[in-house]
Formats: sequence, structure tokens, C-alpha cells
Amino acid sequence: MNKSDGARPTALAISLGLPRSSVYRILETLEELQYVEGSATDSRFRVTDSAWLLARGVTGTGLGSVAGPTIGQLAGEIAWLIDVCSCDAGTQKTTNTLNPMSLTRSMVGIPIPLLRTASGRAFRPG
Repeated sequence: MNKSDGARPTALAISLGLPRSSVYRILETLEELQYVEGSATDSRFRVTDSAWLLARGVTGTGLGSVAGPTIGQLAGEIAWLIDVCSCDAGTQKTTNTLNPMSLTRSMVGIPIPLLRTASGRAFRPG
């Protein structure tokens, strides 16, 4: 799932050599733990920001967890991509996974090139 824009349970079962019923149970558990999310538009499961943080070992400032509910609500109102970033941990929370117009699904934990991104241009040293 990390290498593509999600995966269907049948494809996962084949690639992992597991029964489909086992893959469905594993995906259900991972979804309950918020490490994957099932798509509302197709049968794919995608990795969530929680899994990306875990995989990248980002502990950061916790800014993403505090801002998450607010940017989720705002993204629903304005239908625009929103990222919460810090210099020490890069992108900490994003609405890219919620927006079908997004080209990149997860940016969490990726360092910010300060001079080439909107996040970097918005940054103002303390």
C-alpha cells in the first residue's frame, strides 16, 4: 500500500500469499487502529498519516494531532488542501488524504524545502 495509491484486499492476498478472509480481518484491525482507511469511492485501502508517522519515526511537536480536527473541519468547508508543518518534523498533518484532487496522498514526515514550498514561504522565524 505504501508504494501505490492504495491496494485492494484481493491484490494484497495474492501478493502476501494469504487467504482473502485473513487479509480482510487484518485490514479491519488496522482500520480500527487508524493505520489504514478504506476508500469511499473504490475498494482500495490506503495508509493513513498515523502509519506514515510510525513508519518514519517522527515524534515531532504534536502540532499535527492538535490541529487535525480543525483542519479537517476547515477542509470540508473550503475544499482546499491544508498542511500543518514545522521545521523540526516537516509536514505533521495534511488533508491530502481527504481531497480527491490531491496528487500526493501523504506528505506527513517529509522535510520541508523552505525556499521552494508554500509552507516554507509562510514560515516566519520566532
